[in-house]
Amino acid sequence: MADTWPSLSDDLELADRNQVWKFQASDNGLAKFLVGYSEYDLRTVSLKEVYIPTLACFDLEYWLAMDLDDADEEDLVALSKARLLKKYMQKLRYEIASGCHLLSR
Repeated sequence: MADTWPSLSDDLELADRNQVWKFQASDNGLAKFLVGYSEYDLRTVSLKEVYIPTLACFDLEYWLAMDLDDADEEDLVALSKARLLKKYMQKLRYEIASGCHLLSR
């Protein structure tokens, strides 16, 4: 998994759509982790329940980062930081889902 912070020289354009992440309780200490780009296109993998809180926290942090409003930001440093954070979070979210074999690389 590539966990690297983007630089300002990288392409900071975000993907057109966000992944849908869902979690479902299952049996025997397992939980289902569902990922896709729409409600109708979800792929599933079973994970140990202990991983779900970490993934759920990351999911929350992802949406907090995506909600940062940079459309009317006048401070160029703050605008750059927001764009870098969004790109990093989107890339990491994709890498996590790919690492679980839920998305093709």
